[in-house]
Amino acid sequence: TRVRSSAASDVYKRQIHYQSVIRVPFIWADPATSGRGTRRNALTGTLDIAATILDRANLAPFNGMQSVSLMAVIDGARDRLRDGLVIEEEGQRVYMGFPGRVRMRTLVTERHRLSLYDGVDWGEFYDLQEDPHERVNLWGDRTEALRAAQDRLIREMIAIAETSPRPSALA
Repeated sequence: TRVRSSAASDVYKRQIHYQSVIRVPFIWADPATSGRGTRRNALTGTLDIAATILDRANLAPFNGMQSVSLMAVIDGARDRLRDGLVIEEEGQRVYMGFPGRVRMRTLVTERHRLSLYDGVDWGEFYDLQEDPHERVNLWGDRTEALRAAQDRLIREMIAIAETSPRPSALA
């Protein structure tokens, strides 16, 4: 079942990670970079800022750091660093009709946004190419694309899990 909302009811869509909140500009001003005045459209996160600063300072990232340096994108050597991004939310209050504090995980790709919430049996799945304003929730359609996005979110969550301290030997 597709859930359609009108522009007037967008505020009540029960979503937190909608595009106007998670897609914000990041401005890097650095006289040493070659990409002056260039706009990039890469999937990145605020966690990547630390790795970028360390890379720019020629310092190695610390063990367990989950971010990647944006310098290759900033300099124009690469168009993107990843084709998907996980956003984690651990809310501290109860709101929007949730039974407890809002806990959610979102996977964003160039094509889709999948958001899963703790404590409820529904989620959000949007085709961002066909529906850039996220007005048609495809969660109820149970398509192969939704299954693939759920699988991808699980794998991405495993990949970004804390790994430090690293063991010195196998048991």
